[in-house]
Amino acid sequence: MLHLGQMRQLEQAKKMFKNVHLIAGVTEDDETRRYKSHIVNTMEERVEMLRHVKWVDEIIAPCPWVITRSFFEKNNLDFVAHDDIPYTAVQTVSDKGAYPGGLSNINGRKKMESEDIYKWLKDEGKFKATHRTEGISTTECVVKILQNYEDFIDKFLKNGMKPSELNIDLTKATSIIIKKNINKLVDKLLRQITKITLTDEPLGTGFDCRVDELRSNLLKAITLWLKKYNIALTTFVRLNEHSDRKQFSHKDNFSSDTSIEKNPEIPDKIEDTVSSELKSPAPSTNLNFSLENTNGIHSKSGSTNHQTVVYTFGVFDLLHYGHARHMEQVKKMFENVHLIIGVLADDDSIRCKGRLIQPLSIRAATLEHIRWVDEIVSNCPLDLTPEFITKHRIDYVCLNKDPSINTSSPVWNELRRSNRVLNIPKTVSMCTSMLMLSILCNYELYIQRSLDRGVGRHELRLGYAKERSLKVKNSMKSLQKKLNGELVKVTLTDNHIGHKFDKNVDVIIEKVIETIDNWRRDYDHLISEFSRYYRGLIKRDEINF
Repeated sequence: MLHLGQMRQLEQAKKMFKNVHLIAGVTEDDETRRYKSHIVNTMEERVEMLRHVKWVDEIIAPCPWVITRSFFEKNNLDFVAHDDIPYTAVQTVSDKGAYPGGLSNINGRKKMESEDIYKWLKDEGKFKATHRTEGISTTECVVKILQNYEDFIDKFLKNGMKPSELNIDLTKATSIIIKKNINKLVDKLLRQITKITLTDEPLGTGFDCRVDELRSNLLKAITLWLKKYNIALTTFVRLNEHSDRKQFSHKDNFSSDTSIEKNPEIPDKIEDTVSSELKSPAPSTNLNFSLENTNGIHSKSGSTNHQTVVYTFGVFDLLHYGHARHMEQVKKMFENVHLIIGVLADDDSIRCKGRLIQPLSIRAATLEHIRWVDEIVSNCPLDLTPEFITKHRIDYVCLNKDPSINTSSPVWNELRRSNRVLNIPKTVSMCTSMLMLSILCNYELYIQRSLDRGVGRHELRLGYAKERSLKVKNSMKSLQKKLNGELVKVTLTDNHIGHKFDKNVDVIIEKVIETIDNWRRDYDHLISEFSRYYRGLIKRDEINF
């Protein structure tokens, strides 16, 4: 995911000298996974997003992870710019593989020992270091999604997605929905208790009536919970092996009292619904191209009479190339467009989308780096007003189809009557939901990736037992990979069956026994450590796994 921190680094590189031609290199997917673990966007998607960043003049994809002298000279480079913090002598990885350099196990974490990949560039004065933006990284964005894993899963299920599409089973899906509905009932009870305890009236008939009301509501809540619990259990028992083929609907299992309105950000299917006019294909794979460079945000003064002012607004959380393509289409609709982007406040964004990953300040700041944007209105109104349109001299407004926005108001009706509403179809190949699904469907992989990068389990809202369970599972995968390697070595041997083959088979048997013994050891140790921690015999920092 291209985020604000990376865009600011591109800006730093562009502004290092007076006249810079900035080439952005994008590594291929396999090589990126090799060094960075799982990826959210493919190389083509990352390239497409870079195309919309105003600091970038040219893109090379794929480019090598390690910049060689031949690559440097072939592309007529003068300098290489990058932050030199994570790519110095040691690169942390989460699993073994065919990495260059040796692997050593230090305190249970594997590290790749290799020379600084930018050493020769630094020695020759051809490396320029950029600075990271504190608190903004891909890991930060991923962690915020992982922290609210159950909330997002609940949201997708309520909008009609099947458990299999979310990479979970029906038991887990049902459990999450029951849990969220119980939380909703608890919140309702807390509001009732607060209403009673904060009353200014003296004890007497009025207070007694409210206590009776609370008792009644409590009884109703418990009755409703039992009803839902029994329905959920009955539904689960009746499910057969093929039941997952049916649509998993929250409405079928729970009453409408606790249902939540469908959120338009989460489509019935993974793809967005789009009109037939724009069936945008995935980004082009012809990736070596030049981009027209713009000079940043244009001033509105001096050329207002010759400009068509177009306004579009939204949440723009986790900005992606679907958003950027929308802006490009609007910018190119007329000969001379001044594009104003409105960014909704956090409260309005939550009202529209349910949950928010990035605050207003980051969402607005990210848009400043998009080449099509001329002006940004941060904390824009959810409902358009005549005063707002007049103040910004708006000629056209892009239709926002979010049901939380009242597009049938007198202001919108007047805009329609005067043909000043633009209906821009969405990009079918990308939406915020698809980004989030990529992370949610690989929950354990991203949890392990975050733990490997030093994120604490409390930050991930991960229980002690779950963390240890993941470590045991990861240990088993490592042993399984080792065992598979031995099997391949035996089965692909050219030796005749005889003494050497028998010896190799004996090695396999030993590896199987070793794998089972290691699994038992890790499992017993997990249970022992958890038991001691639970009984208070050891402190958290004394746990050794």
